[in-house]
Amino acid sequence: ATLDGARTRNKSGDLDGSLKEYEALIRANVQVNDIVDDLTSLSKLHRGHPVVYRVLGDGLMRQGKLQQALDIYREALSQL
Repeated sequence: ATLDGARTRNKSGDLDGSLKEYEALIRANVQVNDIVDDLTSLSKLHRGHPVVYRVLGDGLMRQGKLQQALDIYREALSQL
C-alpha cells in the first residue's frame, strides 16, 4: 500500500479500496500526518460513510490525539 495508491483509488471512485490502503499505511505507521489530512477531507465529502470516520479515528490514535479520535469514533458509531 502506498499513499499515492490510496489517493489514486479514491480519485477513480474506489473509496473502499482507498480506505483499505489508508488502513494498511496507518498500521505500518507510514505518512500518518498526510493520511489524517486526506481522511479529514474525505470525511467531509462522505459524511454518511462510517468507515471513513473509523479509519480517520485510527489515524488520530496513531498520532496520539486520543480525544479527537474518540470523538471521531463516536461519529462513526452514530452513523451505524
